[in-house]
Amino acid sequence: MSESKHTQGPWKASRRKGEEWGVSYPYEYGDWGGVQVWMIGAFPEADARLISAAPDLLAACEAAEIVMDTVAQLYGSTLLGNSAYADGWVEAHRALQAAIRKARGEQA
Repeated sequence: MSESKHTQGPWKASRRKGEEWGVSYPYEYGDWGGVQVWMIGAFPEADARLISAAPDLLAACEAAEIVMDTVAQLYGSTLLGNSAYADGWVEAHRALQAAIRKARGEQA
């Protein structure tokens, strides 16, 4: 796992006014609002909740990648010997790796 180069959570999704939703994270001293991103549009609440979950989702993807790599090393021939299962495994592993690279700003 590479070192995170993003603002660490917790991030918080909240309604600002009307239909406007945003994402913020706390200042060093605990006050919310260190950085705020506000949005409007078709799905502002859903967008804000998804963005606020991003650090947790990245951490979960990184953990899942470690598990998938370990399982593939331990059971690779058995796991990948079943072509119906192997195709799904390989596709899921590639999608997971691509999502992690995208989140880190690395080449896809």
